[in-house]
Amino acid sequence: MSCLTTSYFKHIRSVIQDPLLSWVRRRGGVLMAKFESRSRYVLTVLWITTTLLIAMFVPDISKVISVIGGISAFFIFIFPGLCLMFAMRSEPVSCKTRVALTIWGVVTLICGAFIFGQSTTIAVMELLGKI
Repeated sequence: MSCLTTSYFKHIRSVIQDPLLSWVRRRGGVLMAKFESRSRYVLTVLWITTTLLIAMFVPDISKVISVIGGISAFFIFIFPGLCLMFAMRSEPVSCKTRVALTIWGVVTLICGAFIFGQSTTIAVMELLGKI
């Protein structure tokens, strides 16, 4: 596997594994290295299996790409807008700058929500054959 692919799997695995491990800690369980290692292997195998099944059973990859394109609005607009809004709570900036950047964050968030909703809905409706 290339370095990029390994890093990609590592990030996906950590997004799922971190809440799982914190849930085990909250329930009073003791985390063992064996459990952490085993969960890492299980998550990696599940991710590869899911990817393989999608590749085998989806006849037209453009439909999958259109759904992913709609979801990408989250990463392009919504997350940066949220980060900007929350950063303005803690950063020492002037009042005018704070208000202007918070408004910009809200506008970015609203535009991203609109783009996400519209493009994802169209992609899913095309996928289901409703359009």
